[in-house]
Amino acid sequence: MITNHSSRHLSFSTKILIVLILLITYGSLYPGNFTSTAPGAFEQFFTDPRWTPSIGDILGNIVLFLPLGIAGERAIRSQNKTLKLLLLSIASFIFSLVLQILQIWLPTRSAALADVFWNMVGLFSGIGISILTKQMLSSLPGRQSFSNNKAILPLAILCLWLCSELLPLVPSLDWQKFKDALKPLQTPDFNFPLAWMHAASIITAGSILSLLTPRSLAWLTGALLLTLIGKITIVNQFLDVSTLSGLLAGYLASIFLSKTDPYIRVAVAFWSLLSAWTIDALTPLSFTTGGTFNLIPFTSMLEGSMLTNAMALSRSFYIYSALLWFTSYIGGNSRGMTLALIFWSIIIELIQMGLLGRSADITEPLLIGLIAWGLSEFRQFEHRVEALDSSSFPVRNKPIPSTSRSHQAGSSENQPAFRLKKWMPIILLSTGTAGLLWLVLRLPQIPYNLKELFLFDGNILFIFIFVLALLWIGAGAAWISPKILSSTRPYISLPGWVFAASLISLGLLSISVTQESIADITGSNNLYWFVVNKDIWGESWRNIFIWLGPTLISILERPVRYTALHAPLIIFLALIISFFSLRKQRKQITRKILTLIISALPWLWLAKTIAFSWSSTDNLNELIARSGAMAMGGGFYLYVLLFVLCVNAVILANMSGHATEWIVGTVLSLTMLPLGWLLLSLGLEPEVHKYGHTFSGAQFLLGPDRRQILSETELFARWCLVQTGFITIVSSGIRSFGRITQQHV
Repeated sequence: MITNHSSRHLSFSTKILIVLILLITYGSLYPGNFTSTAPGAFEQFFTDPRWTPSIGDILGNIVLFLPLGIAGERAIRSQNKTLKLLLLSIASFIFSLVLQILQIWLPTRSAALADVFWNMVGLFSGIGISILTKQMLSSLPGRQSFSNNKAILPLAILCLWLCSELLPLVPSLDWQKFKDALKPLQTPDFNFPLAWMHAASIITAGSILSLLTPRSLAWLTGALLLTLIGKITIVNQFLDVSTLSGLLAGYLASIFLSKTDPYIRVAVAFWSLLSAWTIDALTPLSFTTGGTFNLIPFTSMLEGSMLTNAMALSRSFYIYSALLWFTSYIGGNSRGMTLALIFWSIIIELIQMGLLGRSADITEPLLIGLIAWGLSEFRQFEHRVEALDSSSFPVRNKPIPSTSRSHQAGSSENQPAFRLKKWMPIILLSTGTAGLLWLVLRLPQIPYNLKELFLFDGNILFIFIFVLALLWIGAGAAWISPKILSSTRPYISLPGWVFAASLISLGLLSISVTQESIADITGSNNLYWFVVNKDIWGESWRNIFIWLGPTLISILERPVRYTALHAPLIIFLALIISFFSLRKQRKQITRKILTLIISALPWLWLAKTIAFSWSSTDNLNELIARSGAMAMGGGFYLYVLLFVLCVNAVILANMSGHATEWIVGTVLSLTMLPLGWLLLSLGLEPEVHKYGHTFSGAQFLLGPDRRQILSETELFARWCLVQTGFITIVSSGIRSFGRITQQHV
């Protein structure tokens, strides 16, 4: 039993160790702009006499390797531990030295041999902390070891809070420093977001302590006094009115909450911290234009002052860890709450694009996902320890209910191997498609609008995210279908679910393709200008728009315009998937499908009106045929084409493994190719006159540029590839959703 536990523990610690090594490497070699060095730079690195850099650099280098020491010591088994710790130290020294040497070729980094020394101090400190912690836990018998093991996470959250308040944790003995730290109390400046953050942090600390010890108020009082003293004595810290009032208000609230139910304490702490984080991120509300979204992870935390960045990182870790840890106490689904927090952080970052003095990037959502993964891995480790303790002490421990045991260990669906088996085809499909698309972009005579589509000149990472957006077309429709089938009011629920699926699609596209490409399709955000300057909606709406401001209107307009284009595709797919789901229920299928179609018609009409009648881009209106065959506009044939392709994709997604079905599906897809080309030709303008060139709509979409005119045969061949790729990726998205959720679609 002990051997089995050790091997499992090794697996958990090894995962953390690998993640830490990757993060340290990324942070040390950021931004990766290697260049040639000045003569003698390599020799100067080994002869630099500066061994005492700034406090911020010392602290940053120690903290960088501190978790590496903890994870490395935890990953080592008890056999020959001294030798293995020595090997860990040597490997870490070489790892640190190599990273510093590589920084010689990074012009934005400062390589120093002294950093290796402070890295090793951090490593040995982490090893010592890990050994002392295990000795303290092992000194407690039986179940107490498990209960204290469960206390590791909340105690770590409390330590992160203290670090965010008191870094760099270096006290000063200078009397003048003490007086300078108290001078801000003499000014009446009050910062509400700062005060609310301190109050929420104290409430959070009090709630965590109340779940750990009956003497929570005594410990909270000690933590408050430690924070106040630290604000006065620690270098680079000070005490102002906002901080003092926030800490005291949170302390008084904690005293009041100590007499309430534990659920209420945790709920208040959760919502207080969530609101404090949101308010702090969005204030001051000074809107501007021209904001950007940085897709390079951890950029803001790897530039500037190391001490400032360490404080910001510790605060982010504290806030997100506390919010995610609270979810298990307030009754929320951990996975759902994690996704909700990631989504909320993305919303905050998108709003920050329009705020003066704020920079939006991908770091915060990634941090939440990384912390959630770590918490999930630790909880699985806790369950294994609990199972070990239960088998070792069967008399003293409460038996595990059969349903819980089955859920935790008996069901193969919950095993990591089973989960990996479900996800592996999707990962391979996405990676393979991204690699294929990456190669296609580098072929000659590729349409220029496709070459210029992706961020960072078609970086493979952003192509991979784009592939996920394509898979989401089918997966999103499969996600919506059962929800509208079970809804009693589909005419209300359908647009809500379609809008949610469109937002996810837009989010994936926004972090994979250029904003210019999205604007070329959806159109520019011009609603504010027309409402304010042209009074198209009347005086009342003009005043409302002026009050809301152009930035907020632009933030809302882009998702609406994108949803108008995306809605027909997702609605057609959802209706067809619903039809296939109901095809065995002959008595209900006609009535249910008819209800869904009637519910979808007004929203399809609204989407058509927004996308075309109220269009703000010439790319759509100029390419679509104005008067097609049988006196029908080109938009009619394009919608029919879209419907035909959706039917084809859903048929492929519902095929089983029988060879006969695949042969029939292949023949059907081949038959659809000339039909698709015919509908495309009828839907697009045969002659477009623009920029001194004349070309067809199909030539614009499929040709390399406006000057090189391809033959009809070449265009048809290219369309066959596009149509085949579309139905393949959409059907794969539908099947992937069914595979993950184990739901027949």
